[in-house]
This record gives sequence, C-alpha cells and structure tokens, in this order.
Amino acid sequence: DTEIGHGRIESRTVIALPITALPKRSLGAWVEDAQTVFFARTCSYDKKYGVYREPEIRYYISSLSFDNPDIAKAGYEAIRKHWCIENSLHYVLDVTFNQDRAQIKNRNYIRNKLLLNKLALNALRCAQPAYSKGKEVISIKRLTSIASYSPEEALKMLSYYVPAEE
Repeated sequence: DTEIGHGRIESRTVIALPITALPKRSLGAWVEDAQTVFFARTCSYDKKYGVYREPEIRYYISSLSFDNPDIAKAGYEAIRKHWCIENSLHYVLDVTFNQDRAQIKNRNYIRNKLLLNKLALNALRCAQPAYSKGKEVISIKRLTSIASYSPEEALKMLSYYVPAEE
C-alpha cells in the first residue's frame, strides 16, 4: 500500500508467515497463542527535502489463524488500526493531560492518574456532541478549559457520561 500525506510518500509491505517460521524459544509467553508472525516494512520518501528514510521494519506476533487466505491483509488492517488507537487515544491524553511531561515516581499514583485521565477523556467525549456547533466539533482541549473555569459546566459534562437515573 502506498500513501501520500504529511509531505511524505510512504510505502508499506506486510508479509505473513506461519509461527513455525520462528523458534519456539523466541516466543516466550506467546508460545501457546501465537499462530502468525507479521513482517511489516515501511519505506518513506520526504518530498520537501527529497530524502529517502531508512526502511522501518517491525515484527508482530498474532493469534490470527495463518490458514486464512487473506491473512496478510487482515494483519495490515490490524497494524493500521493500532496506529489509529495511538493517534486517537495516547496522543490526545498526552496533549490534553500532559502525560509525557509527568515526572512522577510512585507507580500506584501513576496508574491511578492514568485511569482518571482516561475516565475524564471518556466523559469529555460523551459531552463533545452537546458542546459542538453543527459540523464544527469542539476540541477536547477546549472542553477541559471550559470545565476548569466553571464547576457547573464540569458537572454538566459529567452528566452526559453518567446519566441521571429515571
């Protein structure tokens, strides 16, 4: 597959191999569930600077059955969806809640803070349609700003996440 965007031309190749192509000792905890290994290579060309980047090679172990005739396509779609999750969740959590800037050492505090951030993000996403105007969707960052200035608005946003009992 070849995509053009963000000033780059990227070509992606995914090859599926049966898990028997790998030695069992290299699978570790995956030895029971693994059925397919995917080899994914991304080649990138920066149009602005005319520079080819080194090919990026990644391997994925999967429980998808290798017997599926469209296994490489299924693996490609799963890999692309992984990046969709990365962009729609982790990036938003980092930008909105500055998670990457946190310099916290206590593991329990970190886990609790991450859980609360995800709950807050879900609540904000539930409130997002009510605060958007037409096709113009209000950003999560803007919603956090509104909630931080007005406790009443914050409670109103929470009501979209946890509806009142009837």
